[in-house]
Amino acid sequence: MSNQQEGPVVFVEALYGLVEALASERRLYVPKELQSGHVLVPYEGGPVSLNPIRCINPVKELLFPIWEPVASMPPGQVLCPEAEPFAVLGLKSCDLRAIEILDKVFLDHDLEDGFYLARRALIMIISSDCVEPGPSCFCNLFGGGPYAQGQFDLNISPVDGGFIVQAGSWLGKEFMDRHRDIFKQATEQARA
Repeated sequence: MSNQQEGPVVFVEALYGLVEALASERRLYVPKELQSGHVLVPYEGGPVSLNPIRCINPVKELLFPIWEPVASMPPGQVLCPEAEPFAVLGLKSCDLRAIEILDKVFLDHDLEDGFYLARRALIMIISSDCVEPGPSCFCNLFGGGPYAQGQFDLNISPVDGGFIVQAGSWLGKEFMDRHRDIFKQATEQARA
């Protein structure tokens, strides 16, 4: 889980280096464009583009799958087959609000769900700004907006000539520190 703090702001000209660095460290899910919209899929190499609005499939599918084995025979062995570090690229502000609600439901100390906790502790959230609202968007009705205001490890904002990347947690800051070679200093013009 993210430990929120405002972190450094840097610039990348293309997403490829950032995506490859993420994929080198953990399983990565990226938006893939289909005729009906974008869906989150495992990254298998190649170009990636940001989704303009939230993906069709919710991030909940990655944190709390519809089906999974929870016990085995002989008794006593509890399974959590996907409890390994993973990252999700392209989550929107509304997705982050949904994760907050999932946290309240599944991380309540009296009713904590161990499977959800295992995945939640290992996710790296790379959010991205919405550049234009879609016909199904309504985040403003619930106090949201087109850009993340917290609960992310890295946030990507498209600007002329590239992308502004901001760390929002210690996990994001450490990632930036390990991969200094792919980032440039963000100019004041790019930040505006």
